[in-house]
Parts: sequence; C-alpha cells; structure tokens
Amino acid sequence: MKYRSRAAAILSLILFMTGVQQSAHAQSTEHTEFTSGTLIYNDDTHAPVLNTVVQMNVKGLLVRTSLTQTFKNNTANWQEGIYVFPLPDDASVDTLEMTVGERTIKGVIQTRQQATRLYQEARDAGKRSSLVEQQRANLFTTRVANIPPGGSIDINIAYQSAVRYDDGIFSLSFPMTITPRYLPGSRFTSAEPLEHTEHANENGWSNMSGITPPMVPAEFAARASVTVEIDAGIPLESINSSTHRITTSEVHSADATVSRWQVQLEERDSPMDRDFKLSWIPPRGQSPTAAIFREDRTSDTDRESTRDSASDNSVTDTHDMFAGHFDGNTEKQTQALQTTRATPTSTYASLMLLPPQQLFESDNPPREVIFVIDTSGSMQGSSIIQAREALTLGINRLSEQDTFNVIEFNDTATMLFRNVSVANRSNRNAAVEWITHLYADGGTEMANAIKLALHNPIDDQQRLRQVVFVTDGSVGNEEEIFHYIAGNLGKSRLFTVGIGAAPNTWFMRKAAEAGRGSYVSIASISEVSQRMLQLFNKLEKPVLTDIQIDVIDAPTPEYYPATIPDLYAGEPVIADLHWAEGISHAEIVISGEHAGQPWSRKLNLPAPDANQSQLAKRFAYKKIEALEDSRLFSDNPAQLEQQATRIALEYGLVTRHTSLVAIEQTPQRDPTATPLNKAQIPSAMPLGNTMAFPQGSLGLLLRWLLALMFSVLSIIFALATLQQVRSHA
Repeated sequence: MKYRSRAAAILSLILFMTGVQQSAHAQSTEHTEFTSGTLIYNDDTHAPVLNTVVQMNVKGLLVRTSLTQTFKNNTANWQEGIYVFPLPDDASVDTLEMTVGERTIKGVIQTRQQATRLYQEARDAGKRSSLVEQQRANLFTTRVANIPPGGSIDINIAYQSAVRYDDGIFSLSFPMTITPRYLPGSRFTSAEPLEHTEHANENGWSNMSGITPPMVPAEFAARASVTVEIDAGIPLESINSSTHRITTSEVHSADATVSRWQVQLEERDSPMDRDFKLSWIPPRGQSPTAAIFREDRTSDTDRESTRDSASDNSVTDTHDMFAGHFDGNTEKQTQALQTTRATPTSTYASLMLLPPQQLFESDNPPREVIFVIDTSGSMQGSSIIQAREALTLGINRLSEQDTFNVIEFNDTATMLFRNVSVANRSNRNAAVEWITHLYADGGTEMANAIKLALHNPIDDQQRLRQVVFVTDGSVGNEEEIFHYIAGNLGKSRLFTVGIGAAPNTWFMRKAAEAGRGSYVSIASISEVSQRMLQLFNKLEKPVLTDIQIDVIDAPTPEYYPATIPDLYAGEPVIADLHWAEGISHAEIVISGEHAGQPWSRKLNLPAPDANQSQLAKRFAYKKIEALEDSRLFSDNPAQLEQQATRIALEYGLVTRHTSLVAIEQTPQRDPTATPLNKAQIPSAMPLGNTMAFPQGSLGLLLRWLLALMFSVLSIIFALATLQQVRSHA
C-alpha cells in the first residue's frame, strides 16, 4: 500500500504539471498573431471575413478563371488581411484588380522584391494596397492592407489554365483548401540538393505561413460560389462532378447551332473544404483525336489574338474535335485571314493529338510493380481508407507473370517482402491482409520511400518496372523530391495517385513528369474503382516513345515540353509552340515509335480568326516552367532564374520571381495616430481529414477547458492521495 500511495502521488503530480502546461500554453497563444502558419485551430475573431466568387469560362482546351475575394473588416480597427490559397497547378496568374467602392485600381507586374517593397511602403503609409505572390506553383498569397473598420475591399485575380483530357473525358479542378504540408527534419542526399528556406516545428509540420495557413473546421472558414460556362465546341453527353452537387443549364447561341453549358454549385455558398472537380464527356464516336489553336501577334497590335477555326482543312487524317464550331466556316476563316497581316511578328500555337487506340491493344508485357502507400498523419480519416482501397485493387489486378512489392512510409519506410515476389494468389492475399491493417500517423518522410522504391534492383531486365505512389503529396520540399526522382529513375517509371479532398496536385503532376509516368487523382471512395481502372489501363498498355515534333514549309518552332513524355493509353500529345518571326502557314508532323515501329501524324496549322485565346501567355508559362525544371540540374541556376523573370515581366505573369501589386495613391489611414492590425485568414480543414495537429488542434477555448479539467482532477487526486497516505502512516 505504501508503494501504491507513492505511485498515486507521482501520478497526481504528473496530472498537475499537465494542467499547468496546458494552461501556460493557452496563455502563451492567447494573443499570438496567427501569421506563422502554425497548424492550429484559429479562434481569432479579428481576422477579416472572406467571401469568394469564382467564374470559370471554358473554351476548347483552355479555361479562363476570374476569382473575386471580398475582404470584409467587421472590427473597429484597421486591418491587414493575409490569405494563403491554392490554384490549379498550371495556373498562370496575370491580372490583379483592387476595388474600393466605385474605384478600381489595376495591379502591375514587378519583380518580387520590388513589388514587396512597394506594398510595404504603401501599407505603412496608410494607403489601401494589395499584393499577390506565388509560394509554390499551386499556392498563392493575397495581402490586403488598410481595410477600414466596417469596410471591405474586393480583390479580383484572373488566371488561365488548361482543360485536362484523359480517356475520353474532359475535366477541370478548382482547389479550395490546402492539406497541411510537412517539411522533413533532414534532407536526403542527392547530387547538389537544393536548399530550402522553410522551417518545420519539432514534429516536422511546416511553420511557414506561405505554404500552411492556420486551419479551422469548415463551418468557420471562408465559403465560395462557383459558376462554370463550358463552350466545348461539340455536343456533350454528360456533365458531372465527383465532389459537389451541381446544377446545369444549356445556353443556346444566337443561331441555335451551338450550345454552351452553365454549371453552378447547388449550394451557392459552399464550404471551401475540398477541391471542386468537374468533368464532361462527348457522345460516343465524337471524342476528339486532334485539335489545334493559333494566336498571332502583330507589330501594330500587341495582343491581336486568333484561334483555330478548325475546319476540315485544319487536321489531316484525324477527326477534329471542333468541326462545325470553331468555327467550321471557311468563308469566315478567309475573311479573318484577310483582316490580319500576312506575316505576323510572332505566331503561337497549341495542339493536342490522340494516337489511335489500336496502338495500345497489344498483349500486356510482364511487369515489376512497386506499390508505395503514404501512411503519414495527413492521411488520417478518409484518405487512408481510399489509399488502402486503391492499393488493394492494384494488387488484385496483377497477373501471375508479374512481380511486386509494397512499401509503406511515414517517419520511416517499411517494405512488405524482402525482395520483389511473384504475384501469385498467396502473395497477393498476404499483401492485401497487410495493407488492411495499415493506419495513418507520423511525419511524411517521403524521401525514405522514394529511395527504397527506386533503388530496389530489378529482378528481370526484360520487365517493365513501374512504381505506383499513393499519397496526398502533403510535403513542403517538392523540388528536392523532383530532383531526386529525375536523377535516380533509371529504367523505372513513376505513377502518382493523388488521394484526399485537397491533394497537392502540383506534386502529383511534376513527380509523374520527372518519373516519366502519369497521374490520377481520387477525391472520394466512390471514385477509387473508376480512377484506378484508368491508371491500370495505362500501366498495362505499351507506350508510344521518342515523340518528336517537326515542321514542313516553315522554320522549326520553339515548343514545350521540349521532350514529349512517354504516352500511355488514352493520353494525348500536347504541346505549345512559338515562331518568333511569325509564319503564314505550316504543316506539323508528330512522330514516335511503338513496339519498334515508326508512327506519325500530320496537322495543318490553321488560319487565325478574331477570337482571343491567350496562347502567348500559355506558351510563356510553359517556357518558365521548363526553365524552373532545368534549374534543378543547372550549374548556373541564377542565369535561368533571370531568364524566367524576364519572360514573366514581358508577358505579365506571377511566378516565384514576380508579383502583382496594386496601390491606391491617396492615404486613408494616419499611421502616426492609428495602428494597423494584422491577421491571417484561416483555411478549412480538408473534408474527411481527422489529422491530429502537432501544436494543438483544439482551439483556445477548448484548451483552456482541458487545462482547467486537468488542474481540478490533479488537485482532487492529490488530496485523496494525501488522505490515503495519512491513514496508513
């Protein structure tokens, strides 16, 4: 009994100290400004209220999006609002407008350092101002200074992105929130690893406000209304969203020959707790095999843009996706040609070509498949369930001529079999049983899994070696990982599967590009079978390799991607081209190799028309992206950064090196008399994510209640223990 009493006394002391620590922690965070990006539920009611309105316009293969963010200050103090938000991973932001009352101030593009300096000077002088910066290719920050008490400021951002086409389905995605990012405690070794300036807390989760803002439950976060107008150029069989309930209505053109579709969220003020995904499918037999667009810039008009009319003459030996619409009128096409200069100063083009399906219908070769599953803390909740389901489907799909292994990772990486094993029924069942018992916890030390997957020796040099990487991509050191994959890929091919309500799609796409593979994204359990089946079709079908673009009757253009990646079933050749001198006509030849045999198709560059298509900025974005990729392996990265900055300034694009800034010239706040409060606007926790936050996910009030509860319990337990000790003395 004596020892029990001592143990009870020790336990009571521990409980008491826990209560003290909880109380002290609550006190230390009570007045903290939430500008560090800590992973904590933000109870600060002093941040501006944010409302978001999204208008997306689809024309062919491009999407033009207008994003209006209204920052409303409900406090009695002047405010600066800071908001970290995601955009599509290929978004090229080129417009910023700040509206105050009836006045609209247009933003100007500057180098990042210059824009930041101008914004800070205007903010400190009491001028209403705004700054848009890029933190990652798919993460941006809006800063709005000097929002008056009870007032509001509208910030309009416009950007361009591309429609994705895969297996006969067109799709777009609008990200609405962020999965918290993890920064590893130490970088893995590779040739000349990149330095990163972000920092992590003791648990590895990012403390950088630029990539991980404060997180709150969806009911306390900003809400959004989304409208999409689709001008596909062809009839549509269906329009669907796997993430939201939508309403659709058909809008006929004046001549009633072409229809457009308007799509809205059924819940007009929708919680921003998951990405919005939309897809549309043409009727069977009308799926596209080719499309090509054109924009000319002339000396007297800086941005006189034209788009492919896509008449029957614009594509050779293929079915044009836009025949009969963009615009199918040869007379109009001729008129458009006559109204433009015969020799433009520069010509831009964007093309898509889908190789015939029969190329991918040969027998499936034997494969070695390495499945990698992310079991880190950010995968808690529905994400780990989706991941387990995806891997189970993948393993059961293997044939007995295949070999495989499974790797799971969080803080460390663990391999199921010591070596790759034959995919017989016994080994498949063992793998499925192992996967069933995996749970999500810990950090996202992705490097360990990448190393293990790529360095595992191939057991048969004749096999296709494929790595299937299932993750939400919630890491902050993406560039290091891309660098390592590209430098250590060997004969492997890497395929990524994005999991969860808000995966890091930039990581998914770029990792797959570095791994010369492909990627899919799974938003919910209901999507697992369909999306994984699409991936299996790619994994099991031979590829079209060594793809090149050549031009007849015109100079060779600059085009991106400079090296067209390997193609899998259902994937199109997509490229953006530029002739610096401008051309009147050209024949474009796309060639490649399939099963050791040559393959080629020809496309005629169409005549321009009067429609704006923004292809010049699309090309500039792709060129900047290529320069950023080259920087990872360059001996002179500073020179490439200078080139990227020059292009961004010339075309007016926001990048890592350039920002948009808008400033009202008349001061509204007297900085000597009235202070400016700062607050970071929180993002919604992704739907279905039950991640336990390292720095306390409970909120200030609940932490106080827990601290009080622990303190009371410790006192009661201590008094009972003392009484017990006295009775046995």
